[in-house]
Amino acid sequence: MLIFSNLLIKPIWIFGIDRWVQVHCGEHIYGEYFALFNVSILFSVLLDFGIQNFNTTQIAGSPLLFRKYFPNLLLLKVFLLFVYAGITMVFAFLSGYKGKQFEYLTFLVLNQIFLSFILFFRSNITAFQKFKLESVISVLDKLLMIIFLSGFVLLPFLREKFNMRIFILFQTLAYLITLAVAYLSLKGFVPEYAFKINKKWLLVMLRKSIPFSILVFLMTIYYRIDGFLLERIAGAQASGEYAKSYRILDAINNFSFLFSVVLLPIFSKMAQQKKPAVDLLKFSSNLIFWVAIPALSFCAMNAPGILNMLYPMHEGQHAPNSWIFILLIFSSLPISFVYIWGCNVLAKQKIMQLNKIVFAGVFVNLSMNFILIPKMGALGAAITFITTQMLMCLGFGCLTERFFDRLLIIRWICYGFFAILLFSLNYSLEWTFFTQLTLEMFLLISGAAILGIASPQNFRKVYQLIGKKEI
Repeated sequence: MLIFSNLLIKPIWIFGIDRWVQVHCGEHIYGEYFALFNVSILFSVLLDFGIQNFNTTQIAGSPLLFRKYFPNLLLLKVFLLFVYAGITMVFAFLSGYKGKQFEYLTFLVLNQIFLSFILFFRSNITAFQKFKLESVISVLDKLLMIIFLSGFVLLPFLREKFNMRIFILFQTLAYLITLAVAYLSLKGFVPEYAFKINKKWLLVMLRKSIPFSILVFLMTIYYRIDGFLLERIAGAQASGEYAKSYRILDAINNFSFLFSVVLLPIFSKMAQQKKPAVDLLKFSSNLIFWVAIPALSFCAMNAPGILNMLYPMHEGQHAPNSWIFILLIFSSLPISFVYIWGCNVLAKQKIMQLNKIVFAGVFVNLSMNFILIPKMGALGAAITFITTQMLMCLGFGCLTERFFDRLLIIRWICYGFFAILLFSLNYSLEWTFFTQLTLEMFLLISGAAILGIASPQNFRKVYQLIGKKEI
């Protein structure tokens, strides 16, 4: 239900509403918003500090703990929101934001605060196994935004009055309504509680959460800093150009993120029972590689057409840079592997090793951005992004259980070369769109055979892991 609702609503939001806002407002205005949005996310780990994950696992194990944990964690989050808001606004001030930009950022910070509390209430709803309710709340804010902005998209007389301030204010309203629904829904079935603060327990929990919070913060930096640096160094226009392709990457990554949400509890259970996860790692990695290669190759071959379809040019505008799109889209493959392999590494509690790898990634990312953005603008940021993601993929892969073997590597190389050969032939012969889709299907079918995904033995192993309650 969670996966279905996300796959139904979020693509409509990203490719329908958010894309329309980009086109309507233009690269400069949206680029400014994109940078401010990334600034609001940079320090958002301070709003959570591992509370959501801790809350879900603890209350799911013993719902009676809700009375003890919920009031303490709620008061802690109230304290943390002031810390987050203060640090973010000071950072924005030191970065040179002022006037209208500061006004927009204030509401974006408020949005992150609302979202943090929504996620906290959702974690309690999940812990009480109200999965259908949690699925509805998970997409409610996006559904409300689609309803709020449909009139501006469809009606010309409303379209003329639309601006970025209206967009941000409607986001705030959607989050506020979702927050109220989440709280009232939770209040309807949880036991009564009293606000009793246990300072000693809170301090112990915060201390235990520090390594994980550092990991999230560092990953947020190398994942979100590019939009901010682009706007500050190269200007809002460059940030807006970059945002066009980045938002598509966001939509693609939603699939692998949801996949990782399913895998994390499985890996955790296997780690607790000291069972090897080699078969599951190999199968899930093969599955990602199998689907990604044809899809990403198709996007790369048709990059100009896809960008022109999503962002039609008006008089005086330049065509979107296809290389930015290609580099960011291909970044989704190492990001997907990081999601999957990261679940395995986290399940084995290798937080300190991960922090060292991610810190190195942040250093590489910042160094390359400061060198390439002044020279190459958005393209430099895209080169930095894919380089960082590939390095992180390599680092995470070194920490996972050793599931790579010679046969797997040979199969991946063969599949990759086979895809390059087919799409090079397609490029030289300039086949039609229908022929390309036929090529995609042929590549998927042949890839399943090359990688051994369709093997009954593979399905039997995975079924034993996740289907027979062995974990």
